[in-house]
Amino acid sequence: MATITYRQATMADADAIWQIIADAKAVMSIDQNPQWDNGYPSPEIIKADIAKGYAYVLLLGDEVVATATLWQEKDVNYQRLQGGRWLYPTKRRPYAIIHRMAVSFQHQGYHLSTALFTHLFETARAKGLTYLRIDTHAKNKKMQAIIARRGFTYRGQLAGDRVAYDLDLDAPK
Repeated sequence: MATITYRQATMADADAIWQIIADAKAVMSIDQNPQWDNGYPSPEIIKADIAKGYAYVLLLGDEVVATATLWQEKDVNYQRLQGGRWLYPTKRRPYAIIHRMAVSFQHQGYHLSTALFTHLFETARAKGLTYLRIDTHAKNKKMQAIIARRGFTYRGQLAGDRVAYDLDLDAPK
């Protein structure tokens, strides 16, 4: 098997990232999961993530096989959590959000999401961000299972049928 590497995405990766996202959108559609529909995410959003330095890629050899965004700004969508509460209030502890995570269709089933999460955790730590949040659609059972396996705790719902989780990387295991 080729070597797995991880790095910050560059604009040269935009087409490969977009293909992974487009494939994920197609699978979500088949699964009747409306998480990524109505033009979201768009190629422009992917390029903006890259330009801000928030997009990361996982490579198998020279091929981009997975991507995620480690968002390092407050997200207004995370202010109104319903049916629960965050581990830490936003004002008390800075956090990063994992967004737009996807593994190429051809490489699913090889636990690459586990490797990607591990690298994202390391990146967040290096940036001094040990409190992470993530969300997915209520119908995205595959991602919910992956999120739970990585130690995130369900915290409630966000607007748009999104289920939200968080993780304190410094909490004892």
